[in-house]
Amino acid sequence: MRAEHPTGHRANHGHEGSSLSEPARAFFEATYPAARAGCCNQLRACGCTEDEAEEIFMETFEKVMRTVDPISREFAPGQMVVLLKVSCRRRLIDLRRHQRVIAEVGLDAVGELADITAAGPDDLAEDRETAEEGAAAIASLPPLDRRVFRQRHELGLTPSEICRRTPGLSPRSYRRTIERANARVRREFERRSAA
Repeated sequence: MRAEHPTGHRANHGHEGSSLSEPARAFFEATYPAARAGCCNQLRACGCTEDEAEEIFMETFEKVMRTVDPISREFAPGQMVVLLKVSCRRRLIDLRRHQRVIAEVGLDAVGELADITAAGPDDLAEDRETAEEGAAAIASLPPLDRRVFRQRHELGLTPSEICRRTPGLSPRSYRRTIERANARVRREFERRSAA
């Protein structure tokens, strides 16, 4: 079981992680205890031994340190813990598949394929119509409003990321733009749905 703290371990030995900025290093050091506890608890609940949980967490933490800049992405510590827990879970699934613990089931072993809860043709048509009305409502926005709306709601970017990607957009003008876009889309969607 590896017990070294990844930021210190990498800094002392000059590995890939030594390119971390000081703010990023401080962020990872501050986040490490909560991330380790949360990820290892989750992994043990999924059937890992203590050693397996530690190993998966350390590999995942080191990979995230190499690939994610929490400062430029303006992560909060809680967001990083969630990202690490999801990454650890994915790593565990990949390992179990590689070890053949998670096996693919052949279609002949599945049994009855009919799903009585599945959406029928009327439901599918209604869903498609709703999606089309939503797309039309978004398309009715002016170009800047549409661009900001899509970045926020479709790409999931933060307000800071949107401001950096949109020349001339300040945090204050972002708030006005997104509020205006949200209201217009809602009104247009309701108008189209009522027609």
